Amino acid sequence: MSVTVAAVQAIPRKKRAYSGFSCPWCVRTIPEALRMDGDIRCPHCKKSFFLRLFTPQIERGSLPMPTAGDSTPCAFHQVNSAAASCHRCGAFICSLCLIPADNQELCPGCFDRLAHEGVLPSARQIVRNWNGMAFHMSFLGLCLFPLGLLIGPITVWLALKGLAHNRRSGERISHAAGWFAVGLGAIDTLLGSGFLLVVLKVI
Repeated sequence: MSVTVAAVQAIPRKKRAYSGFSCPWCVRTIPEALRMDGDIRCPHCKKSFFLRLFTPQIERGSLPMPTAGDSTPCAFHQVNSAAASCHRCGAFICSLCLIPADNQELCPGCFDRLAHEGVLPSARQIVRNWNGMAFHMSFLGLCLFPLGLLIGPITVWLALKGLAHNRRSGERISHAAGWFAVGLGAIDTLLGSGFLLVVLKVI
């Protein structure tokens, strides 16, 4: 009878220091000469098992760029030559640290700070959907048509603001909903105006 195991330390019955590959049956160390892929017969308990060697891959990071001559070193990597200076703090940074964002070259610290403050448009994670708000507001105006004279203009303003944002940014966030909200906003305004005229005539 044989079992398949990976080349990892089996859980011993008693806590002890790791001493190399062990037999899954008797938990004794396998000699160096037997550590190879394939069926292994334990020299201690004489039981067989299948051993699969595992070689972890070495994580390769970015290679450093040594400073050449009198070039200025990076503020964060002393062995790297500076490629630019941060537009915010002025620190010299290498190409590994340089983060281009919104026509600026920033170091990692400044980029994190400006992104957290919401100053960098490209790093914003929350986008205000003006057209979506206008679309929902237009239906609210239909339901509360007596207030249409107030809700209608607000709806049209929100929709036009959203359409203008799409035009400037080149995006199409709820673009069709924005145009639809402009029409419904105008209808809300007319309904509100008509309701107000009726009330004034009754009074």
